[in-house]
Amino acid sequence: MSGFDAESFNTLFLGRLDEPAGIEKANKAGGAYVRIRLREKAVNRGILPPETVTKEDCQRSINHDLLVKIVDIEQNSTATAMNFRSSPSVRYINGKRYEIPFWKIASDRFQADEGELLASDYPVTKTIEDQTVRDMDRVEDQTFFEYSWQITAATVKFLSTAGPVDRTFITNCLNIIEDADELAVDCVVMHKSDWNDWITLPASDIGDQLAGEMVVNGYKYNQIMGHKLIVSIKSMTRATSAELLLGAGTLWFYAAPSYLGNSYILGDVRFYIEKRASIVSWESWYYRAIGFGNRDAVARGMLT
Repeated sequence: MSGFDAESFNTLFLGRLDEPAGIEKANKAGGAYVRIRLREKAVNRGILPPETVTKEDCQRSINHDLLVKIVDIEQNSTATAMNFRSSPSVRYINGKRYEIPFWKIASDRFQADEGELLASDYPVTKTIEDQTVRDMDRVEDQTFFEYSWQITAATVKFLSTAGPVDRTFITNCLNIIEDADELAVDCVVMHKSDWNDWITLPASDIGDQLAGEMVVNGYKYNQIMGHKLIVSIKSMTRATSAELLLGAGTLWFYAAPSYLGNSYILGDVRFYIEKRASIVSWESWYYRAIGFGNRDAVARGMLT
């Protein structure tokens, strides 16, 4: 944690906030803590890893008051078979690009009286981990999978069938991307309950050797049918309906990041702490951008 462990952070948090240097060190320690834990917990970052950018890497938007990142999209091209006396067709290249806006994710502002903190055995780092980090990474995942849902609804790249999950269902979902669009699925995302159904498949479906391993050790691989597997315990619905964005019965399929889109964090995660009289306040925030440059690179599977 960049030189700060939990005990050191608690000491800074509770013991030195009356000193300017102590506040500065607590801000630094808190920022490192939030940044590291957040990177471990957000599901979408395993699908489309974020890149950290600075203001100099971005552009000002003409539509709102925040920065955007303008990204070029690869040009399509063709080839032609011809005889020795023929010439190829001339094609003028027009630039294609898309704009990815940044948006702010912020935690609540937490407040506590210094005396209450001193009297409590509950570590401050647990509050940050259990509340701040969990809430911010949930907002990030909610936005990512909402984008995914809108794309698959527009492209009609989804498949619904009766559960539980099996090889035939996963294969049919893979083919939504791989058959029609000359793309390869890189990552499969499923809920823990669907994964539990998967590991109870009989030997006739998954083979005697794998079935025997799973009885003894469980399913110990981070792949499923040759594709990266991400298993989540999160369950979240769309803001406008009761449809599951992530949860039991909803599976997601994504092409590799270079064929999917772009993900950015502007600067670093901010952690702010202050003390006024006996009241201690702290909060975190950061700026995020997620863009899907290829809408054919996402598919959704639903089990009923």
